[in-house]
Amino acid sequence: MNTLWKIGYWDGFMGTVDIIADYTVTFFLDEKSWPMFSFLFGLGLSIQMQRAESRGSRFITVYSRRLVILLLIGAAHYIFTERDILYGYAITGFYLLLVRKLNLKLLIGLALISFTYAKYAEVNRYYKSQKKNAIIARDIASVNSARKEIYVDSTILDSYVGVYEGPERTMFVMRDKNDLFVQPNGNRRPGPLVAESATKFSLKTNSNFKISFIKDSSGIVNALLATPTGILYRKIQSGQPVIDGATLRKAANRGKVARTYATGSFGEIVSMRARDFWKNYSSWTKYLPNWGGFPIFLLGLYAGRRRIFDSVSNNRKFIKKVMCWGLIFGLTVETFDLVRDFWLRDDFGFWFGVFRNLMEELGSLALALGYLAALTLLLQRVVWKKKLAPFAPVGQMALTNYLLQSVVFVLLFFGYGLGWFGKVGPFVGLMLALLLFALQIVFSRWWLRHFRFGPFEWLWRSATYWKFQPMSLKKEKKEILSS
Repeated sequence: MNTLWKIGYWDGFMGTVDIIADYTVTFFLDEKSWPMFSFLFGLGLSIQMQRAESRGSRFITVYSRRLVILLLIGAAHYIFTERDILYGYAITGFYLLLVRKLNLKLLIGLALISFTYAKYAEVNRYYKSQKKNAIIARDIASVNSARKEIYVDSTILDSYVGVYEGPERTMFVMRDKNDLFVQPNGNRRPGPLVAESATKFSLKTNSNFKISFIKDSSGIVNALLATPTGILYRKIQSGQPVIDGATLRKAANRGKVARTYATGSFGEIVSMRARDFWKNYSSWTKYLPNWGGFPIFLLGLYAGRRRIFDSVSNNRKFIKKVMCWGLIFGLTVETFDLVRDFWLRDDFGFWFGVFRNLMEELGSLALALGYLAALTLLLQRVVWKKKLAPFAPVGQMALTNYLLQSVVFVLLFFGYGLGWFGKVGPFVGLMLALLLFALQIVFSRWWLRHFRFGPFEWLWRSATYWKFQPMSLKKEKKEILSS
């Protein structure tokens, strides 16, 4: 689970409502939405394949064009906004085409193999990082034991206290009695410093990280040099800094990427995103299957091939088991993780960390499947079907609403819009998301009263079939009446 101190939108927000909002979203939705969409993507491929076979039409050609269009939409969405899932989904879609007719037992076997391989690779990376950290910790302990500490006069310490601004981060230097502390913005807590000379200090827990205070010609401290990074920080404020939300939010926007998002022009932000897209997707390895997520797509394909949702009444017992076990297991794992994050905070060694990460992933998947199963069963009841009916148009226009959300939030947060990046907390962010979703419900219902598809669904469909699709419902009704 993410810590409460995150560089980005929520930096520095520690109010009660912000903490509750952050943990509520993390508990119920974070890492649960993408498994649901991945499952539905695989299910959708199976449904479209079955319909194409029943009509005797060419499935591979049409679906491949559909994926290519989605790939282009995803690339544009990545470059013009802050993140994207469509590009990766389109890549995965091509791999699903290769296994679309695989024997059902082999399909489940492939999902298990993919998941096992992903976990093995993850554990191997984790082991190597832990081994590397252990070597670094040993070296640091050796250097720390040989370090000689000196006493520095308190009046000198006062001259070092203040706020220092670097090219990407801000350093807060504080004093508590005869001890000096440093806290880069985004860090959860300040680190104690040890004096090695009158102007050079090192971090008590890591003597490799050193800070040298620099004076101007008149003897006033005006900067600090951090090593081994070699970054120079200019002093912008003297005196004991107050580490409050406003200060940290302001500091967060001084980060290079965050500053570009918060204050950059349209051209600057798009250029940065385009470079980031090229960096991420120019390597051929990025077009290999995402082994961690691929099994979930395969489960969706399997469910469609098994026709589990074609007759819910015949499969009610199985779906109910998925709902019960998914919700029980998923909520139990999330509760344990919440307790660990608040009170334990210790992974109890390497293998416990591996086990916890595995349970987190399985818990998120279980909860996602539990949500889908519960929704499926609720929709079989007339009362709930009426209650949930207003949400149906939003789902029918899923692509349009996904892109529309990005456009709205880009205009709210980016520099060429209102520039709210780093200025609102989780609670305000959650309220904005709920408000936008409510407006999308109204918009989607209105739109589908007049048109057959959402705007981007129509564009996607027209490009797939190389022909403009009929759009207006009024025109269609007139043609029916005239005939």
